[in-house]
Amino acid sequence: MKIGVIGAGRLGICFALLAESAGHDVYVSDISSSYVNKLTTKTLFSNEPEVEDLLLRSTKLRATTNNGNVIKSCDVIFTFVPTPSSDRSSACPDCPACASKAAR
Repeated sequence: MKIGVIGAGRLGICFALLAESAGHDVYVSDISSSYVNKLTTKTLFSNEPEVEDLLLRSTKLRATTNNGNVIKSCDVIFTFVPTPSSDRSSACPDCPACASKAAR
């Protein structure tokens, strides 16, 4: 099965790598081109357990900044949204902007 993951941040990449290690073709997208480049070159640093090892061993993981390509190419799509990990939203620099829009 071809699995698409939109939002390959802290949660999305963990899910994507576990799906890939289970034998699925996984296509991830993220808004950050530098982050996508780190996934593609397998140079991502992560504090999450096993992420770096799973990424280095991955053979069926592709990454892009184009959500449309993921949607067109996959059988099922999972969407992960930013989840701040502290009151100061340090995990997501866009969270203050998101929060102000949501409050309107």
